[in-house]
Amino acid sequence: MGGEKPAMAPQARLNIRFPQRDQKGVSQNSEWCELIEGDTTTRSRFHDYAQVFSKPGLYDQLFGGPDSETRCVSPQVMAGLLREQLPLVLRGKSNGDGKAKLRVLDLGAGNVMIGEEIRSVVRHHGDRSLADSTTIVGVDLLPEAKAATDRDRPGVYDAYVVAHIEEYVKLPPPDPTEATLFSKGFNVLTSISALAFGVSTVGAIKAAISLLENGGLVAFNVKEDFADWDTQYIKADDRDERTPLLLNSHSGDGHHNGASGSPIPDSNGTANGKKKESWVTRVFGPPNTIKVLLAGFIITFSFSFTQVPIFYVFHLMECDVYYETHPPFTGPGDRCSINEIAAGTATQYSILGMSTTFCGTLNLFVTGWTVKRWGPRFALIVQTFVPGIRVLAQISGVIAGGKAGINIIQGTQLITILGGPAGYILVVNTIAGELVEPMKRTAVFGQLQGCIMLGQAIAYLLGGMVGDAFGIRMPFQVAFFLFMFATLYAGTVLPYISPESLSDGKQDSKAKGIKGFLAPLRILAPQRIRLLDGRVVKHYGVFFLCCGLFLGVLATGYAPLLLQMYATAYFDFDQGQNGWLMSENALCRSAFLFFIFPRIIESAAFLLPFGSGSAPAGKGVITEMCPQSQRTDALNAVTLVENIARLATQGLFGFIFSALAETGQAYYTFYINAAIAIVAMAVLFLSYFPPLDSTMVADLDEEDEDGESYVDENDLVMVTSHETDR
Repeated sequence: MGGEKPAMAPQARLNIRFPQRDQKGVSQNSEWCELIEGDTTTRSRFHDYAQVFSKPGLYDQLFGGPDSETRCVSPQVMAGLLREQLPLVLRGKSNGDGKAKLRVLDLGAGNVMIGEEIRSVVRHHGDRSLADSTTIVGVDLLPEAKAATDRDRPGVYDAYVVAHIEEYVKLPPPDPTEATLFSKGFNVLTSISALAFGVSTVGAIKAAISLLENGGLVAFNVKEDFADWDTQYIKADDRDERTPLLLNSHSGDGHHNGASGSPIPDSNGTANGKKKESWVTRVFGPPNTIKVLLAGFIITFSFSFTQVPIFYVFHLMECDVYYETHPPFTGPGDRCSINEIAAGTATQYSILGMSTTFCGTLNLFVTGWTVKRWGPRFALIVQTFVPGIRVLAQISGVIAGGKAGINIIQGTQLITILGGPAGYILVVNTIAGELVEPMKRTAVFGQLQGCIMLGQAIAYLLGGMVGDAFGIRMPFQVAFFLFMFATLYAGTVLPYISPESLSDGKQDSKAKGIKGFLAPLRILAPQRIRLLDGRVVKHYGVFFLCCGLFLGVLATGYAPLLLQMYATAYFDFDQGQNGWLMSENALCRSAFLFFIFPRIIESAAFLLPFGSGSAPAGKGVITEMCPQSQRTDALNAVTLVENIARLATQGLFGFIFSALAETGQAYYTFYINAAIAIVAMAVLFLSYFPPLDSTMVADLDEEDEDGESYVDENDLVMVTSHETDR
């Protein structure tokens, strides 16, 4: 059958560089190395298999046994276990010709290291004929894995199938040789390090087991924190990423490999197994997580420092404009505290908010494209430097005052297209999603949102106080230097993430040009999923999730501004008082998101108070509903929906407040706000995950669709090779 394999040609050792031992906060699915070839340095995540397989010798040097960089010995240990069980497996397996038959199906074959070990086992078995009668068939989704096998280890497998295993349960393979091999069935199923990170779904595992004959042997390995009786029917990736939102479960962080004799340091600099964490790590997370949280705080602090002063600037400018056409104020109290000026201020501030949000929405597409082209860190540098230029332009508007000042400040919002408050939120969430392990991703999204609100709380307070103490121009001057510091921080402190790693090694041929630029819009469309019975149906989980988030932001997004405008118009709040009001509001929401929200997520929340948790929970959910290669676009889609909702809420409630303020009944705005929030909560109940044993079907042509339910014969579940247990 497969017989002896040709000896591999000696491979020169590659120059590989790993992260520093003290670098933490990188999940196992995000571990990376850099390949140095002359003047070229290429960074690859360990699980970017298409990229790793394409370089001869790289996979072997990383994972090829006890002498490899990671000292991965899972194939050797599994082969040793098979050697011990061979007598039991081969008992009565002669198929009538008197010769023992070993028929192995390797699920997620990769570049067939386990196949080599099995060939070695049967060659040294007491029955010399076993080597000739042994059949090994590999199945993997990646064509790059088969190409690496043909290049490095030809002849090890009798057949290497690049396909979905469910396909061959329903129909025989088109190749006659493969059809014959599958028709005989198998008495051994191996799956080495392929039961994590969404590699093998429940349907794929069931299909592979169905090809085993009675009494067959299944050999596999899993991470210790994936082996949980409470979730034994949930694929490992689901346990990592969905469980915190759906089940009350707890999982360790250790990387355990029963195959290895000693703990192996992972890319976070910790040894496999349990290790006591410091209180800083328990509260704030690993160092890289802290860097991202601090980035969110610093940049938001910079953006929010002028939030209260700019509202007060509009209030004063609108007051000046009003008295240009009206007689001077002679009554008691503040000359600007009249309904007409309050309505005019609300109108101008709503226009400012809508223009900022509209330009910010365009900025999302620019930022998403920049992230994919040059990486998140460069994109974040742009998103902090350009707003500094915008603040300089706003200073000229403050100096001009009156109608001219209003027009200048309104015009500066066009700069937001290149860099603004929407783009940086997308980038920091993207960085957090890449650095944090999947199980903790949703909680970290909440903590990041909490840091953003904490930055708002402190900046609202200090910005107003600085404006009162040093004049209305000073907050804008301080904000400029804050943006320059944020730019320096983003460029020197945050870790580098290559744009190639964001796609998980997959290249979307359809995401070129304008389609790639508008890729986030594709996320909002209903998804197609394949059920266990083979039917492909539409799933509206993402659609209803985005609709609910839209309505939620429509209701809660205007609340802080509404409080500020109402307090200014009816309680004569000045800059300092408005700063305290906005600071207290943001501080309460920040404390909830940072300390309470992660516990709620861990305990399976279904209702999130304070109007603070829906957005980060939505980010966590949508990244699980979409493939990893679409994670950046998914986060972009959520931010896009939030921006559109902010644009709508500023226009809608700005008009409502302005209209009601002229009649002295502005308080009715709060009732309308609350009613929409209740509708948003009801819509979110319509969003749900696909069935656990279903699989997303990608890139189907519209002409193939036949109604709401149809069967497709091509795109099935992913079965590929992962080295998850080192």
